[in-house]
Amino acid sequence: MINSVTSSDFLNSKLIEAKFLFSDMTFRMDCSVRTNTYIIEVKPLSRYKNDENYICFEAGLMYEFENLFFPETLLFVSDESLTQINQ
Repeated sequence: MINSVTSSDFLNSKLIEAKFLFSDMTFRMDCSVRTNTYIIEVKPLSRYKNDENYICFEAGLMYEFENLFFPETLLFVSDESLTQINQ
């Protein structure tokens, strides 16, 4: 059976879930067509780095995404990251 959900739709639904689970965090997404990478900005940095529940959520999301949509990739960023999402 062919997967009919696009990678963008999949990520949008997962970010809605993340906003529900981690209501004091913010999430934004952008896509680099050139590198075939979705960039997900997560704030605040302290929760991004230290919240074990969020870290497990992110790891599970990355694993599931890469299994479904390889060669597309995910890059999670926050305030101190060299890669940023433009306003």
